[in-house]
Amino acid sequence: MIDLQSVGVRYRDGTEALRDIDLHIERDEFAFITGPSGAGKSTLLGLIYRDIVPTAGKVVVDGQDVAKLRPGRVPYLRRKVGVVFQEFQLLPRKTVWDNVGFALDVVGASRREKYHKVPISLELVGLTEKAHAFPHQLSVGQRQRVSIARALVNGPPILLADEPTGNLDPETSWEIIQLLLNINEQGTTVVDISYATPREAASTMRLNTIGFLLSEGWEAAVRNGLVTLAAISNTAVALLILGGLALVGINVQHMAALQAQAAVITVELAEDADTGEVEKMLWANPLVNNVRFVSKEEALRQTAERVGLDTKLLQTNAGDEPIFANPLPDSFIVKTTDPQDIPQVAAEVSQIPGVAMVRYAQQLTEKLLALARGIKITGVVVGVLMVLATLVVISTTIRLTIYARRQEIRIMQLVGATNWFIRIPFIIEGVLDGLAGGAVAAAILLPMYGYVEEYVGHNLQFINLIYSTEALLIFGLGLVLCGVLFGAAGSLMGLHRYIRVV
Repeated sequence: MIDLQSVGVRYRDGTEALRDIDLHIERDEFAFITGPSGAGKSTLLGLIYRDIVPTAGKVVVDGQDVAKLRPGRVPYLRRKVGVVFQEFQLLPRKTVWDNVGFALDVVGASRREKYHKVPISLELVGLTEKAHAFPHQLSVGQRQRVSIARALVNGPPILLADEPTGNLDPETSWEIIQLLLNINEQGTTVVDISYATPREAASTMRLNTIGFLLSEGWEAAVRNGLVTLAAISNTAVALLILGGLALVGINVQHMAALQAQAAVITVELAEDADTGEVEKMLWANPLVNNVRFVSKEEALRQTAERVGLDTKLLQTNAGDEPIFANPLPDSFIVKTTDPQDIPQVAAEVSQIPGVAMVRYAQQLTEKLLALARGIKITGVVVGVLMVLATLVVISTTIRLTIYARRQEIRIMQLVGATNWFIRIPFIIEGVLDGLAGGAVAAAILLPMYGYVEEYVGHNLQFINLIYSTEALLIFGLGLVLCGVLFGAAGSLMGLHRYIRVV
């Protein structure tokens, strides 16, 4: 069942905890490991449930070489090994029933299985009447019984007891010894780690339901209080800034695109120009999309209407001569397929015989595009800084949660919870923080943008802002999704080295 062959353990600082240890424990045996403080008893115990890896020799538990186990298989080994701690390691906010059921939660036991096994385990240790009591309401001996019940509830073939009577008075110690003997007689291999002479024996996470995981994340977020509020606020501020810059950039880009689409080249002709030949050469340019002739009379009429001049003044007198001489030339309005080709086409058109002047309003478009690029670059720089700050705050929140629950996490590891099973509630907590921050940002930014769009539409009609209910809803969902991603990323940052922290 348990076999140690020439086992040695040396820590990184050079301390040698064990040297050349041989040990063989048969199935259903009751074994004692005794010795003074510092003799390496706890190290030996850690080897059996693979909390410590030997630096020399071989440790075999239930037919498995523990040193060769992949990290993902270690929890499944620990589910075969119940551990009773000297310091009990009970969760103070949970009842006796919940503390015992804890070991079933981490292995994904069903609700029915849990309600069947927990009462049996409590009856075995004589604590049925204390099922709804909290640890602080129990005596020292009763707390040790709860620890034993939790170690046994999964029915492990091996029970390790780390000085189970070390903190108990003689009478209570004898009761615990009798209990361990009874457990051994029912077919469980018992290993008792004791000081001095031999003695005969000495949450939070239900992973099979999504609802339990969500409740764990929610409880952790509420428990952290002000730190959670700081994480949500920081996420909301970051997304407000990023979202605001994104909306400004999108609208400037939109106005630049509209201006570019309306941009044309005005080709003024000389008096002696061959209109047909010029038009032919304009159409011959592959970058040109459209060519329209504008006579001098039409140009004058359009100019008069634009400046508010009475068009009657343009009518001819009795002698068929206009009242004012028309100073405008005949011209062509040329449109390119791509607005960015306007400078090139204008330069080529100016070389055509008969062309007196070429004009185009490209400067405004170029300035708008340059402004859009500047906003984009600013948004990226500010965005990166805000994202980093948000990730640090969320990561800190998760680390504080990990520290507050370090005892609970340690127990979960020892009763067989996998690393990802332990991580999930913390990731959910970060996601909830990010989700709340994204929702707050969307709730503030979208109504604000609607108000600005309405104001601009009534008072600054020359500015054409984008407004679409569907587009804004999608944008708002994008903010919430960004918040969720920030929360998940911050959680993963906080969890990256959490095993070393706890």
